[in-house]
Amino acid sequence: MITELLQTECIKQGAFTLKSGEISKYYFDMKSIVSYPKLLKQIGDKMYNLINKDCTLLCGVPLGGLPICSYISTNYEIPMIMVRDNVKSYGTNKQIEGLYNKKDKCVIIEDVVTTAGSVNKIIDILKDKVDIIGVVVILNRQESYNCSIPIKSVITKTDIIKTKLNNLIKSKQSRLCFSADLDDKEKLIEILNNIGKDIVICKIHYDFYIDNDETLKKQLIDLSIKHDFLIMEDRKFIDISNTVSKQFKNFSKWVDMVTVMSDVNDEVIKNLSGVLLVANMSNKSYDNTDKAITLSENNPDRVVGYITQYRIDNIHNMLCMTPGININTTKIADQQYRNINDVNTDIIIVGRGIYNNEDYISATKLYKNFSSI
Repeated sequence: MITELLQTECIKQGAFTLKSGEISKYYFDMKSIVSYPKLLKQIGDKMYNLINKDCTLLCGVPLGGLPICSYISTNYEIPMIMVRDNVKSYGTNKQIEGLYNKKDKCVIIEDVVTTAGSVNKIIDILKDKVDIIGVVVILNRQESYNCSIPIKSVITKTDIIKTKLNNLIKSKQSRLCFSADLDDKEKLIEILNNIGKDIVICKIHYDFYIDNDETLKKQLIDLSIKHDFLIMEDRKFIDISNTVSKQFKNFSKWVDMVTVMSDVNDEVIKNLSGVLLVANMSNKSYDNTDKAITLSENNPDRVVGYITQYRIDNIHNMLCMTPGININTTKIADQQYRNINDVNTDIIIVGRGIYNNEDYISATKLYKNFSSI
């Protein structure tokens, strides 16, 4: 279903400038599903399965929630109401169309939740008129929002990232992540332009670039679309949830994945998307694998996988990614490089072995071939 949403461009990819002025890699145009009846039906059926069975009334949020709400209403014979943005100055002067009473147990239907502003507006209009028991949306962008009613979603941004990554591994026959630990922006762009087609992920440290260059951000997005790879910010978040959620705002709209230390608690994870938990490290001074497993099991809708030196068995099929890979076993400072043949995880992360090589294009192909599935 997610692959079809991408193919039909209901999920668009590019460098989109939002109303806030921020740049977003994705634009979720779920209103376009009206042009794909089979897809609308598939999503509608999944939404129905998320609706509380005590529900006696539906309310679609205009505009995006109305088509899917109408499908659920007619197919499963649940009455629905509609709320006008503005009360008409003529006719019946009604803001709510349809029949309802205070005993009705109402579920609100929406296409995408970002800030929950549209949902909260409907809640304010209906709160004294019906019993609101839930909100169900097609897509949760997994950004910070406040809503007094629990929100369930068919898919999340993390689901999209998981699907894209698995598709890339298969289509590119590669499980190579390029660790772009470069503070030279021009060199970074040059290398990505030449090796992007052979990698599935580019791992960056955006804080290397102290000017927070918006031009660089757009270049990285454009290259990730052109060569079809994902962007991982290796921020290694570790703080209280309030602090991390503020730090994450710098990346939430344009980065696919972020690394998080496994010392944090569940509340931190619940404020993020595309999480890669650092379970253990090659310097052998950090091993929090058990906590990483617990965090992933508690938050499977937010976690993509683990940064780990070995495969971690888990009930949600989380991907395992291993850094510090080289053709040869070696040690530089506290970085212990492992031989590529000794690693059996899903993704290998290679940095110096590529960008320090004079022929980095050939080096990339070599690592890709070693890691091919």
